[in-house]
Amino acid sequence: MSDGVEATGSGGLKRLRGASPVAVLVLAIGSWALTACGSGDGGGGGDRPPAATDAPNIILVVTDDQPLASFNPQALPTVFSEVVEPGTNFSEAAVAVPLCCPSRATMITGQYAHNHGIFDNDPGYETLRDPGQTLPVWLQQAGYLTGHFGKWLHGYEDVAGADPAPGWDRWVTQLEPRLYYDYELSIDGEVRSYGGSRRDYLTKVISDEASSWVRRRAGERPLYVQLDFYAPHGAGPHRKQTASCRRSAEPPLADFDAADAVELPSPPSYNEADVSDKPGFYQELPPLTDSDTETIEEQYRCAVASLAAADRGFADLLEALRETGELEDTAFIFVSDNGYFLGEHRMGAPQERNLKQRPLEPTIHVPLALRLPAALAPGPVPSRVDLQVSLADIAPTVLELAGAEPCVEGECRVIDGRSLVGLASGERRGWPRDRAVLFEYDAFAPDVGGPTASCAYAGLRTAGSFYVRHTEVPGPDGCGPVEEPVIEYYDLLRDPFQLENLAGADPRSRAGATEEQLAERLDALIECAGSDEAAVRPCE
Repeated sequence: MSDGVEATGSGGLKRLRGASPVAVLVLAIGSWALTACGSGDGGGGGDRPPAATDAPNIILVVTDDQPLASFNPQALPTVFSEVVEPGTNFSEAAVAVPLCCPSRATMITGQYAHNHGIFDNDPGYETLRDPGQTLPVWLQQAGYLTGHFGKWLHGYEDVAGADPAPGWDRWVTQLEPRLYYDYELSIDGEVRSYGGSRRDYLTKVISDEASSWVRRRAGERPLYVQLDFYAPHGAGPHRKQTASCRRSAEPPLADFDAADAVELPSPPSYNEADVSDKPGFYQELPPLTDSDTETIEEQYRCAVASLAAADRGFADLLEALRETGELEDTAFIFVSDNGYFLGEHRMGAPQERNLKQRPLEPTIHVPLALRLPAALAPGPVPSRVDLQVSLADIAPTVLELAGAEPCVEGECRVIDGRSLVGLASGERRGWPRDRAVLFEYDAFAPDVGGPTASCAYAGLRTAGSFYVRHTEVPGPDGCGPVEEPVIEYYDLLRDPFQLENLAGADPRSRAGATEEQLAERLDALIECAGSDEAAVRPCE
């Protein structure tokens, strides 16, 4: 993990129990619907300004719960051949919250959770601050046609039902309960039911809808497509499965055998023998049994197999852009919303072991790749950037590509992340030399994790260090605050698999950081807002 580029040709967390009521959000969305460009496949457009003639199409592809181990050419051949290999792999990307809803909120706001308001899947969208100030809204304001296909933020239906969220011209969105078969989609506000036939497989349906929309609308205005796959997230109870893939991602029947040869990764942290260095609540997890390992292997193979359909769907979208002559004028971003445990540190199947909100490398460290149009990267493109980046950087990256601002009618959202466009173009000037990126979590439900999961924490990841401060931990009566924070501190250069918690020893890490210095940086990050020179409490 070096601070370079490889080139080719608590202050505690803000509590949100008692956040803005649903009625306020309904009014906010209703107000937006009355004043903004119309939703629907008719395109609306209204009085939105024309986009710059050289503005590229932008495609954001998001997978769900994809571990870094499955980010490879075997699982995703098209993604690698069309995005990763000709583009830039950000090998040290970290989530802001290792959980679906808050992580996706970070992507569409450019903010850490303490600023956008969502820390947990429950209640999710209800706690999003300024729901009319999000990435699709800003892109509409800049003249883009916007299309959402797939999974949206948890809890949105409790606020607005099947109605499209602010900012979307096309809305093809999965409703609860989320399944691969026998599910419902909201299509521009109209609910449509799908069954159990091969053509109803969720990944194929949303991919086909995205490709069809691109074919219809390409050339009218630049397009923004957010393709939010459910794969490789586990789903259940399954209705169309064979004996395979119990309690896991459900690939289509044709792909059941696609990952038979896939081997479960076995890093040194797998079924960690000695967890005495870990917080007490982690120590409650017994060693994995042979049966546990078999289940984890099955789930991993099914997850990898489910990515085959996502890769095909992405290939179809590329073909739609190629047919319309738009492919060379399109930027692509590929990312997972969070990682997943595959037995590391005794965490994995069965379900009570696999709480992905636990803050360790397998859930924090995620895939992220960016391919710019040739016109925006005329020189050598870095194949890999190993500087610290965050999912908070996705929104400012898209905004720079689109020439858009995070503002509506003079009101702007303060962006915590930084654009990745310069790094993907080979330009490192202005990027923090030893950036620390924040991750944080605050459970809404007092019994969310049972006895083996942290209830509230904040942490940071640097080029060589990983530091976490747990401020609420499980007890006999559920979550509760602690008199002294529980600390985890790992030297990622000497100990990339986090086998030795150095908290309390305060050694100087190989990267040069001490525990005290990291604690001070975390104190600043959990209150930060904005990343430019004008920020009063700048994020790094």
